Amino acid sequence: MRVPTAWAVIGVTFLIAIANENINVVFGAWMNQAFGLDAVALGLVASAIGGAELGAELFAAGFVDRLGKWRTVLASLIFGGLAYALLPLLDRNAWFGTFGLMLVFFLFELAVVAGLPLYTEIFPHARGLVLSLEVASFSLGRAVGSFVAPALFTRYGFAAVCFLSGAALVAAILIWILVVREQQ
Repeated sequence: MRVPTAWAVIGVTFLIAIANENINVVFGAWMNQAFGLDAVALGLVASAIGGAELGAELFAAGFVDRLGKWRTVLASLIFGGLAYALLPLLDRNAWFGTFGLMLVFFLFELAVVAGLPLYTEIFPHARGLVLSLEVASFSLGRAVGSFVAPALFTRYGFAAVCFLSGAALVAAILIWILVVREQQ
């Protein structure tokens, strides 16, 4: 309770988990609806997304210490928000849609992985507690996204899901800029 930065990163984690899970739950239905992709093609898209996530992890391993953890997470959130806004506009071509999904998942994974070492430094005497709360907030965010996204997609379409994801990232960006500080 005495460390506002700890609560801020827990909130940011919750928000980015909601944002990503919204897309994760409905991207298959969107790609089927927009491009007529079958299960095999959707499996290939999911594989491409997995490759993008692996790429983000490798990028984080190679460059986060040079670029800075705080700045890498902020850049990932900003560009991720832009990617969520762009995603509904990519419904004209399955290749563009797949690339947009890969970009969204790459930036999400980069924000998560780049943030982990920063989170462990926030409250060094209780690293386990901070990381446990991080995992709990991540899981809660995924649960909320899993619950909200299908109803939102069914009623208002994919653009509404992307808008909610983008709005969650705008809130995360504000919290990140206003509250989160990297420990020196």
